[in-house]
Amino acid sequence: MFKVEQTLLIENLKKNIKSSYGVLIAISILEILMIVYGLITFNFNEPIRIVYFISYFVLLAASVTGIFLLTYYKKEKNIHRFKEAYFYSFFYVTLLCIWSTLISALDTFNGNFPFTFLTVFIAIPFFCLIDPIIYSLYGVIGTIALIITNIFYTQSLEEKTIDFGYYVNIVIFLLIVILATFKSYEVVVTRHKNEETLRIQSLTDQLTNVYNRRALDLKINELMNLKDKTNYSLILIDIDKFKEINDKFGHTYGDTCLKEVVKVISKYLSKMSLFRYGGDEFIVTTTLNRDEINYFINQINNDLRLIDNKVGLQISAGVYNLTNNDSKPDDILYKVDKALYESKVINSGKCVFFNENH
Repeated sequence: MFKVEQTLLIENLKKNIKSSYGVLIAISILEILMIVYGLITFNFNEPIRIVYFISYFVLLAASVTGIFLLTYYKKEKNIHRFKEAYFYSFFYVTLLCIWSTLISALDTFNGNFPFTFLTVFIAIPFFCLIDPIIYSLYGVIGTIALIITNIFYTQSLEEKTIDFGYYVNIVIFLLIVILATFKSYEVVVTRHKNEETLRIQSLTDQLTNVYNRRALDLKINELMNLKDKTNYSLILIDIDKFKEINDKFGHTYGDTCLKEVVKVISKYLSKMSLFRYGGDEFIVTTTLNRDEINYFINQINNDLRLIDNKVGLQISAGVYNLTNNDSKPDDILYKVDKALYESKVINSGKCVFFNENH
């Protein structure tokens, strides 16, 4: 079943801010020119000219508003509200479809072909990613409105005719644009999924299938940007005597042990994120308090003892509680590493919290 992903539409709008600016500015300039042209040439005693003129003003106002909103939402402090910009873009596309249908209906009453509707309807998918289902509905409604308008127009002539060629051409055009819109959306979705797959792969450790060191660096930088860091801790976990395991049983068995440890740790990660730091070391970022962390480490070791293996797997851990003075990722990693070292010296299988006085 065809499914539209709103997050993809929002992300696509973010990526195409410059082209959106260009389109809105171009439409604004065109509407200003049409307003000037109307002021010079229109006979405002004719109601149809008044409708033309008002429609130019409405589209100009919507375009200028769009320019100001994009300027506001693209600022770094407002980027988290970009979803609101997407909703305006949806409104603007809807307005543009209604506007082009109205202008072409007026053109039809003047005996002209609906070039505005056809041009706008085929151009929109080239400049923005839009829900193809809704866009197809807009196209069907607009086409029906133009066909009805054409029927009224031809029946108002002295020589009443039925312009079958007009109806066939506009319906064929509609079908072509609908097919192209769905195909374009499918291509973008496929490309987005491929990019997302590559992004996830670049952040994932291939052996253990948890986040890798690159992902850890990104996470720590994210924590550094928080105003209040005090709720967060880093836990550095190390598998005891892992070198001996590799030397005695081989690296393949060592890899199996890594996977077993990750499997056990992952059971308790509802509030945490797990990263492979390197070798047999893993880092957990968490909001657990001191008692909960101790319980967490003890539970892991208890679960590991129940696993049927040759070596009696066990972990040790060092913990560092972040402070609001922390600003350098290397300093944080040094402190949590120091806490782990103390844990290994004191007694394997234990959890030690970093202390500035040690």
